[in-house]
Amino acid sequence: MEAYVGEAGNVVKAWSQRAAIIRCMRTLRAPEVKQKMDELQQKQVEDALDPPMSLILAAAGAYGSTYVALRRPLRSRPLLLQLAACGPPAAVLCMGGLCIGRRLLKDLLSRDSALTQELRPHCSELV
Repeated sequence: MEAYVGEAGNVVKAWSQRAAIIRCMRTLRAPEVKQKMDELQQKQVEDALDPPMSLILAAAGAYGSTYVALRRPLRSRPLLLQLAACGPPAAVLCMGGLCIGRRLLKDLLSRDSALTQELRPHCSELV
């Protein structure tokens, strides 16, 4: 139970820091910053940008359950059903991406490297 509470806290923190996370992830994608990364850091960034299968399956599950739940009430409006069923998976993917990005940035900022020195001015809110 405590693990769920801790993870919920991480999701809330990621949501409250979303602008900083997005800004820092854009900074990581810049060519001049990529040159300062070592191989391990490059692999970490690539892995973070490639969503895990569990996140994809969670989004698929959210879509399926929403579709099934709304199938009867929106039976005569199939386009509206499709649009409504896309909302929960979009939220799952968005929050999952924010949490993964926050975890990556906190890990990168905890080290002492040239990349850390480059990121600190852009990502001071996450330290």
